Amino acid sequence: MIGWDMVLLVRTKPPELTRHVEHTLPLGIWTRVKLRVSNTSNRRIGVAVHDFHPAGMPVSGLPFEATIEPESWYETTYKLRPLARGSFSFDRGQVLLASPYGWWRSSIRLGEQSDVRVYPNFQAVSKYGLLAGSNQLNQIGIHRMRKRGEGREFHQMRDYVLGDSLHQIDWKATSRKTKLISREFRDERDQQVIFLIDCGQSMRAQDGELSHFDHALNAVLLLANVALRHGDGTGVMTFSGPQRWLAPRKGRSQLNLMLNHLYDIQPGLETADFMGAATKVLTHVRKRSLVVLVTNLKDKDSGELATHATRVKVSATGEGSELPRQGGSEVQAGRRIVGTVTADVFRREGGDNNVA
Repeated sequence: MIGWDMVLLVRTKPPELTRHVEHTLPLGIWTRVKLRVSNTSNRRIGVAVHDFHPAGMPVSGLPFEATIEPESWYETTYKLRPLARGSFSFDRGQVLLASPYGWWRSSIRLGEQSDVRVYPNFQAVSKYGLLAGSNQLNQIGIHRMRKRGEGREFHQMRDYVLGDSLHQIDWKATSRKTKLISREFRDERDQQVIFLIDCGQSMRAQDGELSHFDHALNAVLLLANVALRHGDGTGVMTFSGPQRWLAPRKGRSQLNLMLNHLYDIQPGLETADFMGAATKVLTHVRKRSLVVLVTNLKDKDSGELATHATRVKVSATGEGSELPRQGGSEVQAGRRIVGTVTADVFRREGGDNNVA
């Protein structure tokens, strides 16, 4: 009986295994992988299946067992969560095929290799689009504020209202109309935004399962999407580690270019070189631009950063640092940092530094 059971197992036609997984996966997000086992033989088979997914990814739903009728198939899904960016491969799966009477099992490697890329969490961009369409952006910390009369781009002439500053008054129009007329400005459109990303050792620090650098890339991706949706051009430059430059462009396709440009970059062991970063920005950027510095800023770094900000307009945050908010003003004497750009994507409790 045992010997005949082995003979039947050897004569059984092996099943087929197919895998369906997206070519791009978001960092830190549970993703479904679909497996199908097809029984092409003329008898019922019992199988135990394990998929050789990339190492270091938490998995739920493997291995699994199934009984499959003749000329039929069994399909299931399991979930995995990538914790590192870059290029990865799924190896061929392993199927344990049971003999008809259960005395033997045959181990077979089936299926094909699948190559995937793990990108920064692009699902947050999709969520932003959905919330923007339903006017629920406050759920991710984005609040719309109307700022009458502010900004640098002229919008219209209007009657003076209490609270307008003197420099808004158009005296020529006032003399013609014999009443006070104010110039109203609005935030500039058609701007150029450059994300300057620190790839130095301070960005290697872990915050939970992801590094500060991973959280920073997620925030940059979301902020770039906001800028692109409002008609601005966005570009990116890295420094103090792997050095890359993507020229600013408009359009939603730029977001895909940024993903492909940054998905496999990892922070190095160098110390942040703000002077070198400022010099590189000036060699690539010729027109007036908003430069958003993304770094893990500590108190001891704030003085150096302010010193080298004399030639470049920068936006930065640093918890515990004394960098004042000077929205829209020019950098003076190397002591003022223009504006503050923050994203609710990166949240931390406590700590003595923050990622902008």
